[in-house]
Amino acid sequence: MLCEILLRLPPQPSSLLRASAVCEHWRGLITEPRFLRRFRAHQGKPPLLGVFEARSHGINFRSILDPPDRIPPERFDVQRQIGRRTGIRLLGCRHGRVLLLDLKRHKLIVCDPITSEHQCFTPPPVFRGLSIYGAVLCAAADQGHVHGSCHSSSFKVVLISLGGDGDEDEYNNTTPIACVYLLETGVWGNIIAAADQCELADSNPGILVGNVLYWSSKSVSNTTIFIQDPPAIFRGGDGRAGSSRCHSHSRGSGDGSTGSGGGAFRLPQS
Repeated sequence: MLCEILLRLPPQPSSLLRASAVCEHWRGLITEPRFLRRFRAHQGKPPLLGVFEARSHGINFRSILDPPDRIPPERFDVQRQIGRRTGIRLLGCRHGRVLLLDLKRHKLIVCDPITSEHQCFTPPPVFRGLSIYGAVLCAAADQGHVHGSCHSSSFKVVLISLGGDGDEDEYNNTTPIACVYLLETGVWGNIIAAADQCELADSNPGILVGNVLYWSSKSVSNTTIFIQDPPAIFRGGDGRAGSSRCHSHSRGSGDGSTGSGGGAFRLPQS
């Protein structure tokens, strides 16, 4: 009976902490992994704790909760967690992880602010320079999986850039290109490119709507770049993400017509 009552506590960070201070019996019950799994499953999607912001002096966490649930910025100091490196750019944050770009070492870093764990890997050579945009997403495709407590789940990274900055010269500097990295295979998929050119907005973390990632463009044609990312990504025999189809789109005009200038990257389902 007590367990069923505790499962119905509010999902705010202070709820379980306060309950665990009642007595040793409650604390032992609340800290059991089985109870925590049931608590997360019962609560559903966890509350938004805050946002990460790129400032001139570094990357800051800003809690959006009121006391006593407000989290101090130093608790989620991702730059401290990766060793106070300089030249770090914030690419995005989603599903409990933060995606960073180490400009000096040309490395991507995926951080878990709650566990303080991080992983580094190298992007494909064609993705160089400041014109890199990216997103990190939970790769769990389990039925009923709730994003937000994905610390033990695999992840995938989607990179998008304007070609021509790397060692390969088959893309010009206004052609959007994209690539997907899967942690479980440890390899990048094939590079996919849009048929048309565009210019991406400078501050552009990407927006996830359903299973589609959007990046806004500042082109005169008012285009958007989007990547459709199904729950299961097709894998080739070599473990890479399978071949992908590219499309070009712009936001339609008032009469429903569709012009060119943006890119749509569609990842095939398995």
